[in-house]
Amino acid sequence: MGSFSACERRSSTCCWRLPNGCRNGAEVDLIVEGASGRIAGIGVEASSTVAMSDMKHLRYLDDRLGDRFIDRSEWSVGATPLA
Repeated sequence: MGSFSACERRSSTCCWRLPNGCRNGAEVDLIVEGASGRIAGIGVEASSTVAMSDMKHLRYLDDRLGDRFIDRSEWSVGATPLA
């Protein structure tokens, strides 16, 4: 994965959702796009654990964006790391 600086000028943030019924209502909770067009995605789980299957929408976005997608992370409200 490439490097990403949160201090890039003109960075923007958004969330991404496909409508219900389309890829099971896929969503990425936070997308950060730097001025260079590089993108990082963050998913947030309201459960106490995070599993690899929780990252499916981040992987889907990664596949769609190719080299522009430089990093992904899945966060949880729990204390248990990725299972």
